[in-house]
Amino acid sequence: MLALASLGALPVLPGLGSGCIGANRPQYRPAFIRDVDTSSDKAVQVVSNARMEDHEARPISAAAVGAALLSSGLFNDDDARELGAPLADELSAMDQREHLRIVAWADDAPRIYYLRIHDGKLRISYYKRGEELERFEAVVASAAVALGPTASASPAPSPTAAPGPEATAAPDAGSAVVSAPAPDAAVTVAAVTPAPTPAPKKKRPRKPRPALPAITEAEARRKLHELDAALEAGLLVKVEYKARRRAILARL
Repeated sequence: MLALASLGALPVLPGLGSGCIGANRPQYRPAFIRDVDTSSDKAVQVVSNARMEDHEARPISAAAVGAALLSSGLFNDDDARELGAPLADELSAMDQREHLRIVAWADDAPRIYYLRIHDGKLRISYYKRGEELERFEAVVASAAVALGPTASASPAPSPTAAPGPEATAAPDAGSAVVSAPAPDAAVTVAAVTPAPTPAPKKKRPRKPRPALPAITEAEARRKLHELDAALEAGLLVKVEYKARRRAILARL
């Protein structure tokens, strides 16, 4: 019979500590294409994820994207306000094999979200340590065409007889001067046609950069803790803090 006490204290293997199971396990990283500028503390990138369906670029408003983020339960009001417009711009113009990747951070692990439009729906997938845990879909409404009141054609002249010549008194004579009536003006009827559906936005000039070297979850946690400490000590302003946080998350 084995005496377990004789084994002594076993060494703790890297990545197997409390709350870090799978933290150092190799994760799938999609092909990086470009960064997306935002005012958020989350990193946003355009990537090509070979494991995802094709993206179908179509016009979508910032309000619609913001509403979808909130309805998913995965984002807050600040995310909807800061990410709605930049995400809508990209979703309206990305290539078929491009996807949006958002990297956030929670106390226990990075949270990664992928956005794309497919089958007329905005799809948001939530991943934690390489495993998809949740998916949300929101129907992308077709662009509405605002139509004013229906223009009606001018009524046709009455078939009744036109009034006779109108007599006007001459300034220096007592006799009446008969003036001929002006010819009827031609009636132009303009056909009312609905405005065409807006075309997808033209792609903005890309400023690609090489993908930054990846870092481990443990290294990201250490860097973020140092960043938080610097903010609390007043060594950073909020804007700089968010920019540095985005740079760290972009490497996960």
